[in-house]
Amino acid sequence: MKSYILRLLAGMICIFVLSGCNKKYQTDIFYDISDSSVNIIDVVTETCSGKDMFDEIDTEKYTLDELNNKYPVEFIKKYKRAGDSYFDLAAYMTAEGYIILHYDESGNYTFGEEVIAEKTLKDFYVLNTSDSVDDVQKFDKNGKFSFLYAGDINIPKISNHYTTDGYIIMIYYNSDYAIEKVEYRLI
Repeated sequence: MKSYILRLLAGMICIFVLSGCNKKYQTDIFYDISDSSVNIIDVVTETCSGKDMFDEIDTEKYTLDELNNKYPVEFIKKYKRAGDSYFDLAAYMTAEGYIILHYDESGNYTFGEEVIAEKTLKDFYVLNTSDSVDDVQKFDKNGKFSFLYAGDINIPKISNHYTTDGYIIMIYYNSDYAIEKVEYRLI
């Protein structure tokens, strides 16, 4: 009789523990927010397909939870905007560069892009403040020069560039479209 009660008790504990795990797995997000000093190159273990994957994500506009279920998130960072709002940036490595996805505070997709990276951070050290935006375009044909096509002359003159060693470089231009300053941070 004692062994029957012990087996029954052990079975009930197992059912309780397992049902608790199932509940947890349905509600918890399975990715960790990466530290701001962590480089994507050191964290990501898989290279993704790129274009088809990005097109699907951009079309379906997956929430962070849906994205993680479909394409497990290995790399995500939380950033603070001016004021008190935050956003999440999820990134995947591709053979050509990165897929960069932006999410609002609630985990809803806001926008994304697939970027090509062909240069290292050190390669950008050759740029000088006397260089023009044309020089930079020739140097990095994969840079993002959205301000040139925005139509709004008051938009900040900043180009974005991604490196093979896991950095985003922001180049600021003055009113004459010459480099004013260069900043970089880990993706």
